[in-house]
Amino acid sequence: MFLTILGVVLIVVGVVLFLISISVWRDGKKSKNKAKNIKAYETSSVADIVDIYQQLGEGLDGQYVGNIVELSGVIKSESPLKAEHSGQEAVYYRASVQHEYEESSIVKERDNKGNETEKELITANTEMVSSNEKYARSYLEDSSGAKILIDLKDSQMHIETSVDEYRKEAPQGFIPSYGKQGTTKRYHYIEHIIPNNSQLYVLGQVAEKNGELAVIAPKKGAKVDFIVSTSAEKELVQSIEASAKDDAGSALFIGITGLVLAIIGVLLV
Repeated sequence: MFLTILGVVLIVVGVVLFLISISVWRDGKKSKNKAKNIKAYETSSVADIVDIYQQLGEGLDGQYVGNIVELSGVIKSESPLKAEHSGQEAVYYRASVQHEYEESSIVKERDNKGNETEKELITANTEMVSSNEKYARSYLEDSSGAKILIDLKDSQMHIETSVDEYRKEAPQGFIPSYGKQGTTKRYHYIEHIIPNNSQLYVLGQVAEKNGELAVIAPKKGAKVDFIVSTSAEKELVQSIEASAKDDAGSALFIGITGLVLAIIGVLLV
């Protein structure tokens, strides 16, 4: 009976692991395709893109949609943001604070003789204190001297981590959710930014948006991700390919483990 139950458990665990391996493999395949797309496009000149728009965009009543383009230049905003944790000027930032704390409680236990004892139980917990994301209207300017609006929303960002540290002090105005039995361990401050006046790589679709030429997220049928990166193209490709390789290795290991467990489970049943 015990072996039968163990066999069923192993089969279930094996199937779950195999399904996880498929999901990890798909993520790796997406990363691999993303790297291929980046390498497939040649870097365009912003001046050339603007020139094509001026020739073809007139008379389309704001419906102009151009090609997928790869751009590289300096991203600038006339009204930059002040990043929440670092205080740096930015065209985009994503900042969060997590509160890590412990709570104690008294648990009553009885031994086999019926004697009751009290035991202190310490539980580690986390809670999100704040999570903010902000964009500034910004333009990419390249060596041609021309500039184009970059609609950063809906993009896949490969950007700088400006803050990743633990602090003792709480954000201003924060009141912990725990009661008298709680103790704060620390606060985890994280911030990702695109600094103002920094180099930026962009892969996206040219289109007219609200009467202005911009780079936006490609239409679904394009099968190309909207990517912005503070890393150079070569570094970005290397990072994505390394991630794809890691995913492939993990998927293989998890899949084989799941298959072996499932086979053992079948033999036990």
